[in-house]
Amino acid sequence: KSRMMGDYHVRFCERGKVKFLLPTRHKHVTHNYMKNKFYLKYFLLFFFTMISSCKIFKKKEAFITENDKIMVCNDTTKNRYYRTKIDTLKQRLSNNVFPYIDINGKSKYASIFDDSEHYHDVDIKARIVIDSLIKRKTDTIVFYRHWLHTNGFNGYGKLLWKKNNVVNELLIVYNDSIPETIKAVEEKISKNDIALNFYLANDINNNKCTPGITKFIISHGSSHFVYSKINNKENSYTMSGSEVLYFKDNTKTQFIELLIDNKKRD
Repeated sequence: KSRMMGDYHVRFCERGKVKFLLPTRHKHVTHNYMKNKFYLKYFLLFFFTMISSCKIFKKKEAFITENDKIMVCNDTTKNRYYRTKIDTLKQRLSNNVFPYIDINGKSKYASIFDDSEHYHDVDIKARIVIDSLIKRKTDTIVFYRHWLHTNGFNGYGKLLWKKNNVVNELLIVYNDSIPETIKAVEEKISKNDIALNFYLANDINNNKCTPGITKFIISHGSSHFVYSKINNKENSYTMSGSEVLYFKDNTKTQFIELLIDNKKRD
């Protein structure tokens, strides 16, 4: 049986009922352990404090220069990546909502906005309502969707339309708790002509240029999507939360600011 006291190492063989002298027996093991634990705690606290103060461990704040800002002007390139998975021959929920089979073999739906596929449930619910409005000859429609963070479905949308000089706004909220295939619910219709009038006054429906940032800011950040159909002409654009933050003077950003829910801001 090995024993240690201070800097002395002694090996004893205890047999034959031999009892060794007291100096070789530890009486304060518990006291020594607690004392060492006390010093260890403060050593670790000091160690991690010093590490966190080092510059290499400090989180660098994103700094955007004028060279990082771009203006994307393109009205022909659309997202057709999943188009082959959409079965346009099967029964659809509306004129622009099609069924498809996902990678897990489950049947789901996709919506088409301005010849681009969208799989968010809020977009699908809004597309069904939009198709219904178009059938009723509504020719001024604007849809806004705020995806709070893109590592899972969430968020809300606001659908604006104008008919007979009356502006309506429909709130559509994503709700993961409902058992339906499309987990989005339509809420109350209200009167809100400020945002739609701003959109029309600034002719955003004919603006094909959207500001962007080339530098990577944050993963799974928020996403703002806007779609409009005015006088049978479609337009759409998407901006990240960072782009909305850095392009405050742009009219597309200002329109988003009129509709964004401040309680659910980035």
